[in-house]
Amino acid sequence: MKATPTPSRARLRLVRGTKLAVTLSASVVAALAVTSFAGAAPVRVAPALAAELPTISMGIAAVLEGNSGTVEMVLPVTLSEPSASTVTVQWATTSRPTPTAGVDYEAASGTVTFLPGETEQTVSVTVYGDRIDERGFVWGSDWLPIGMTDPVGAVVGDGFARFGIGLIVDDDPAPTVSIGSVVVAEGDTGTVELVLPMSLSQASESTVTVDWATGSGADPTAGVDYEAASGTVTFLPGETDKSVAVTVYGDTVDEPGQLWDAEWMTVRLTSATNASLPVGPWTRLGFGLILDDD
Repeated sequence: MKATPTPSRARLRLVRGTKLAVTLSASVVAALAVTSFAGAAPVRVAPALAAELPTISMGIAAVLEGNSGTVEMVLPVTLSEPSASTVTVQWATTSRPTPTAGVDYEAASGTVTFLPGETEQTVSVTVYGDRIDERGFVWGSDWLPIGMTDPVGAVVGDGFARFGIGLIVDDDPAPTVSIGSVVVAEGDTGTVELVLPMSLSQASESTVTVDWATGSGADPTAGVDYEAASGTVTFLPGETDKSVAVTVYGDTVDEPGQLWDAEWMTVRLTSATNASLPVGPWTRLGFGLILDDD
């Protein structure tokens, strides 16, 4: 009886520079750990194999900032399909001019881990409350990109697909402008400045402008007792206090006024940008009282 020959094991000898094509399943690629031997070329996974890996994506979350304290903004992170291996990805908040890290939110970073079979996780960013009017670029909100990098066992998209978006919704109304009143003695000669205070009810992240103009009461007379004036007051972001000045002329004429022996003139707020004016015409007036000292 003729014996059946025993198959011999083939031995493959590779010479430096030889290319070897090996087809691996996605699960093997995900779990593969390559140890480089001295002088060996690195093993590269073909793009076709990467396409078989699940995709990690991060969603959008919106949160009202509140007036004080903190609130958590929680963004969903998902895996396109379950994996037989543990999947991880690094994430971090991205610096922007607004919102500002340390002022509007707490900068954060970390690792999202999907255990085998899991497809849903979250990341959390702490948002600080305030009473500042903040006009954002997206639906009136500040938007915070959160980027993903260095996936293991999965892939992330290119460009914007690598980011989740956190919307910090400002719940503070635009500030209200107000103007005060002031008293000044006219003097006998020369001029003196009548300085009326103007203020915002709260700070704003936007530049606020307010137009104003003088007007006469029963007395005095523009060009004789004071210099008619108008202008625009500008509050830069964060500023809340300004003033307007009106020049008053001194004289030696006895001028008994109708209000506490003083002549009174007005400074009217006419329009505002990124702020509101008080309701009602009288609340938009500042009064300048010119005391007659003759």
